[in-house]
Amino acid sequence: MGLLDIIKSFKSNNGREIRILLLGLDNAGKTSILKQLSAEEITNVTPTRGFNVKSVVTNGDIRLNVWDIGGQRSIRPFWSNYFENTDALIYVIDSSDRRRFDETSVELMELLDEEKLSRVPVLIFANKQDLVSSAPASEISKRLKLTEIRDRTLTSSHPVSEEKFKEEVEKAVELLYDADHLYYFFTDRDGTLKSYACSYPSSIQPAYSGVIQAQFARRCAQTCCILTTAPMMHVGVLDVSTIPPGYYYYGASAGREWFIDPANKFKDTSIPEKHLQLLDQVFQNIQQLLERQEFRVFTWVGSGLQKHYGHVTIAHQDIYGSVSNELSEELFDEIHHIVSMLDPDSNILDVKKTKLDTKVVLKVSLIENSIQSLKKIMKFVPY
Repeated sequence: MGLLDIIKSFKSNNGREIRILLLGLDNAGKTSILKQLSAEEITNVTPTRGFNVKSVVTNGDIRLNVWDIGGQRSIRPFWSNYFENTDALIYVIDSSDRRRFDETSVELMELLDEEKLSRVPVLIFANKQDLVSSAPASEISKRLKLTEIRDRTLTSSHPVSEEKFKEEVEKAVELLYDADHLYYFFTDRDGTLKSYACSYPSSIQPAYSGVIQAQFARRCAQTCCILTTAPMMHVGVLDVSTIPPGYYYYGASAGREWFIDPANKFKDTSIPEKHLQLLDQVFQNIQQLLERQEFRVFTWVGSGLQKHYGHVTIAHQDIYGSVSNELSEELFDEIHHIVSMLDPDSNILDVKKTKLDTKVVLKVSLIENSIQSLKKIMKFVPY
């Protein structure tokens, strides 16, 4: 994938005009990249003393306003003057200058901590990969501590060549369009995309991932089965009108919600409404709890706070162990207190804790009838 293709994928608040900030240490190659984007000669390039600005028109309808800011130590304190209204940041690294990896890592981390850049997509461009002395992507990632970045989605371009990348993409597309080799397609629409592809808040993520997975499934399989424990009564896959036509099989919320296709909707409602309302109160109280400064981090940990049919779940730890045990325990204690206030006799609700999640569930005796009802329903599910 070429640099220009990546840049064109960025979105701007100004429609088809994109303001790009080009930063990096001196001698990283920022000006050379700018000249290549604007189809200029790069035989004579001198260090930038201040800034350069170029407007590049691509495909006749997208205008790239690229700001190349000098990277000398004396100029870096003034980088912040150019953050306003930035749509995308390209941070350029001289991958052949290992001696300055620590220095460029410090500058990069300071940029990522900038409030004005918190919602700006960042492309880390390892320049000069054609040199024999250049470091591979794995070394650059380790030295710059890219794997420690928690609040951004990381990806890398193909390390071999643009031609090889295009060849492999074409093969993948051919495979997916050949529907005969996949008769059934099974997927977990919530967790898979949450872990590997999305950086959306958990409150809206299920809807996005539902569309993505459904569009993908219809192109490569004749029958699609999407399994999930995500809520489907509120923001969920059934509320999204862009799902392609066809039959889908859904199973949700530990088997207490079932949707077969748009014409046949099976939903078990044997849990008393007053108990569901109590769970709603638990959910609302935990939402208020997460508004406190010390607990806001839990809106992004794992799948965040989720309301299911029959239980409420919140992740108190991720697979990296990035949350302190003390903070996780404090969250659990607060949730336990909320449940105790709403159900002082512990007749209806139970609090359970796993390695990664805290769950507030209805007592087992209250859902036995629900399970029996589900078994009766499944006898009539068409295949």
